[in-house]
Amino acid sequence: MAKFIKFREKASVAASKADTEGTEGRVDVVKSENALVYEASAVIRGISDTQAEYVNRKVKEENDAKAKISFSVSPSATFVKGTSTAFTLTVTCTFAGANVDADALPTMTAGGASVTVTKKSTGVYSGTVNASSTTLFDVHATVKGVARTASKTVYAYNQILFGVSSYETAPVSDAAEMAKFLAQVNGTKLQSNSNGTYKFSFTAEKPYGYVLIPSDVTVSPNLANNLAGREGPLPVNFVKQADATGSGITYRVYRMASKMGVSVHNVELY
Repeated sequence: MAKFIKFREKASVAASKADTEGTEGRVDVVKSENALVYEASAVIRGISDTQAEYVNRKVKEENDAKAKISFSVSPSATFVKGTSTAFTLTVTCTFAGANVDADALPTMTAGGASVTVTKKSTGVYSGTVNASSTTLFDVHATVKGVARTASKTVYAYNQILFGVSSYETAPVSDAAEMAKFLAQVNGTKLQSNSNGTYKFSFTAEKPYGYVLIPSDVTVSPNLANNLAGREGPLPVNFVKQADATGSGITYRVYRMASKMGVSVHNVELY
């Protein structure tokens, strides 16, 4: 014959132990001020120790699942490497869907270094920190005795440069001329790879189109392997020139193979 387990809520372990009525197969779940108290082995009657351990574990798992944190980093978008950027880290602690204070002040780190944390409201804590490179942000908080952690990484890259120029070849060995060249090729894209569409507005004085891809940015596969992009269904060929260095950044230099007349072209790298 199947044995049914009856669950009852009691105000304290002592009250459970004192109540001997209906003890066969009975499980009393005892609440304290902050959370469930897991005293199942002391207050379960009429079932085996193995059954008691199982019930105890399941009740704890259910309770632990109610303790949660949410973690945000702002801004969260990719940013320019080498530029000091202020980040606000915020963690919100909840139990059963409602904001609750953490058991102690949560800890936060940015790139492994501690961040000063302050309480903003019930269950909400924040810290601010500056970063200038790709950074891993972490938070550790304990909610109703349950340890929770979360992390987010915000990535930093050097900017891709693109545009039109009067230079047939990038003057990589002449710092003064290179500065003039970079003043012409002044369009920017901030992303982890060079995929995308680039607009080139050619003039009679500037008939050459360039894309300069920093060493920390992935070159589009077709450009890297075939020296080609495309405009609509038509291929756009490139030539690879010597690498250039500017402001301490090394760039892979790609120039459109053809000298262009006055025109506008939208070239996709892929």
